[in-house]
Amino acid sequence: MPSDTAPPATPHSDAGPEPQESGEKPFLSMVAQYVKDLSFESPRAPTSVLNKGIEPHGDVSIRVTSQALGNDSYEVQLEFNIAATDADEVAFLVELVYAGVFTVRGFEDGLMEMALMVECPRILFPFARHVIYDTVRDGGFPPLMISPIDFHQLYQQGMHGDAATQDADA
Repeated sequence: MPSDTAPPATPHSDAGPEPQESGEKPFLSMVAQYVKDLSFESPRAPTSVLNKGIEPHGDVSIRVTSQALGNDSYEVQLEFNIAATDADEVAFLVELVYAGVFTVRGFEDGLMEMALMVECPRILFPFARHVIYDTVRDGGFPPLMISPIDFHQLYQQGMHGDAATQDADA
């Protein structure tokens, strides 16, 4: 039996929550993720891959960028450049642009940038790392496991710029 104090029914809409004038709840959701660009070079192959006792060492640099796509959608890109050397000669080079499309809304201006440059890359990173791992392994080298990246620190280094960049060891 319905209660006399029940709130009135509201019409259902599939359009999602309507923005509130003040204090809309922050919302972040990944819509898609993809390899945008991938390059692997092994300039000394087959010599470099036949010498199985060697584990190349290298430098990993990462750059994070974002761009608005409209309607609360943003593309966030992780751009990796990896140069691995063995005995001061290039063993392999990997360039990867891994991207995702995110729906992001309800964040204050300063927090919006942080959501795009810190939280979105945190979500994408494990998938990008897996692509690099497989690519290096499939190139005939021991798999490369990139250490976790502190995207908050990376963001602070490039504070309020369009991109943030970090160098790390592989």
